Amino acid sequence: MYEYLIPIADDSDFSLARLEVSLKQFYGQNEDRTINIERFGEDKIVVLVERFPFYLNVSDAPEVPFESAEMAAHWTGDPSGKERLQNCSRRIEMYADGRDPSMAYFNDSLYILGEIEKFDGAFIFDPMQGSFI
Repeated sequence: MYEYLIPIADDSDFSLARLEVSLKQFYGQNEDRTINIERFGEDKIVVLVERFPFYLNVSDAPEVPFESAEMAAHWTGDPSGKERLQNCSRRIEMYADGRDPSMAYFNDSLYILGEIEKFDGAFIFDPMQGSFI
């Protein structure tokens, strides 16, 4: 239901450690719900909102540059952004494997994307829509 590919420009200020800190600061303000944020190694964060998990995996698999170039064809923003996007060699793959028919966690997906979006050179692509958000 919640699935995004987020190519990261090679010159981006993104790091998984910084994203972990940012998410903990953001969700640390929320005392109404149980939220756990845990990093696993150098390439994965799980954000558990109540019992609903969001997974954020950093990938530098061989297909990432090719798929970034393909996604750039959908880019309608600043031309310099398109050039940066075409050359991305890593990305965040964000998804949730839980069912959320009432969309109770939709805002959480947006909060997480909002924290990712703060990094320079993060391009949020919705593969279900085939467009950037």
